[in-house]
Amino acid sequence: MKFGVAVSYLENITDNIFENQDEILKYINEHSEDETAKTAFNVYLNGIKNQKNQQKKPRRFFTWKAEDISTGKMISTETLDDLSNKINSSKSSISRCYYENIYVNGQYKITRTERKPSFSSTHEFIWIADNNYTNEHFETESCYELAKMLDLSVSSVVNLRKMGKASKKGYVISRIKKA
Repeated sequence: MKFGVAVSYLENITDNIFENQDEILKYINEHSEDETAKTAFNVYLNGIKNQKNQQKKPRRFFTWKAEDISTGKMISTETLDDLSNKINSSKSSISRCYYENIYVNGQYKITRTERKPSFSSTHEFIWIADNNYTNEHFETESCYELAKMLDLSVSSVVNLRKMGKASKKGYVISRIKKA
């Protein structure tokens, strides 16, 4: 049985599987003839355990460089797309030449170096949260700091600002560009 099928089956037993696991166990004990429920619950538990064990790898950022071997001129960009535009070659061609250690168009030697991500947009704005109920007012220099202050996720803060809605606690999010 697949994980999605198991979840669908268990949702017929209870509305919220994650919070009502005791209710599912009680159902399985009362209906011992229902082998499908036992199997579905085991598949669900294994799926959750496997999901917790999988760690998401952080995204890596590179500075791409192309050295013109005839002139010695170095072209450096933060994205592969920008480099492909500057040397008039496709991204796949540049990537292949990098991995195979050959020249692009017989002219450019490609190298790349890992760099830290540059999120300059986080400091271009002042993020503001106003509470309509308690008249609280928060100002920070980054969305991340505001999210921590409000006990929300960063994506929630961004989405609330874009949609112009208030959070469950009554905070209205806005941002202004720094001078």
